[in-house]
Amino acid sequence: MVTKVEIRENWGKVEKQVKKAEESLKNNEIDDCVYFVWLASENLMNTLKTIVNGRFTVSHKRKVFDAKRYFLKGVLKRDYSKTVKKLSQLRLVAAFEPYTIVKKSYTKDDANQFLENIKHLKNEVETKLRSERVL
Repeated sequence: MVTKVEIRENWGKVEKQVKKAEESLKNNEIDDCVYFVWLASENLMNTLKTIVNGRFTVSHKRKVFDAKRYFLKGVLKRDYSKTVKKLSQLRLVAAFEPYTIVKKSYTKDDANQFLENIKHLKNEVETKLRSERVL
């Protein structure tokens, strides 16, 4: 079981990942931006799942399902499932292209949109963490 202390410590990682994504985008390092946004999305979904259900998941598909479910249940105000799914698909391209069977299909504008969506998710998760007195 993940403790509140561990969640707080991990929150620092999320903040660094978002900041690195912003810096990467600013420097036109689009692959790095997408990769850091994906890392943040993974940590945010696991943080939310831990707070809501008491456990996390390593399954990327499960995080997409959880993003949709938390929206439908009113835990999240927005549906982030499409963003989480797309980032999960693009993470390998961002990290390993041209050594992937999937080719790069995103632009700087796409990376910026992913970043903005994840920043909104971060704000929603932070609100939940504060309401649960974790942060």
